Amino acid sequence: MDPADGAEAGRRARHPDGDRHHPDPDRDVLADLHRALRPRPRDDAGARPRARARGVPEAQLGAKTFASAGCGSCHEFQKAGTDAQVGPSLDDLTAAAQKAGESVPDYVRESIEDPNAVVTEGYQPGVMPQNFKDSLSSEEIDALVAYVGGEEESK
Repeated sequence: MDPADGAEAGRRARHPDGDRHHPDPDRDVLADLHRALRPRPRDDAGARPRARARGVPEAQLGAKTFASAGCGSCHEFQKAGTDAQVGPSLDDLTAAAQKAGESVPDYVRESIEDPNAVVTEGYQPGVMPQNFKDSLSSEEIDALVAYVGGEEESK
């Protein structure tokens, strides 16, 4: 056994052409989604840890959270360059929010924290992960709401 194989042997399967560093994109996406959905510990007061260093813009944290939580794996969102069709499109939330009787930011927050409260017509309840309220910090949720549900750009 090649000593160089020891460290990598448990982490990645050897690619048929012998390249042990060949990435498996599906495995990487699933691993990222799994990490994002893991509940984060809370401090003694019940607060989640701060998600970003001081000075990181909310928009940047929102985009990062959208990517790391796997939102683009299910939702179409032009701003993020995603076109998935598992869940409803996030490109025009105004009509959905109005139908639910909520502002767009409130509708987005509710959809993240309690995804089965209002399910878009044509989609099934229980498909969207139910634990974002526990797995994301309040700061990440605020940034994600601002990123997804902020003022929609004129088209």
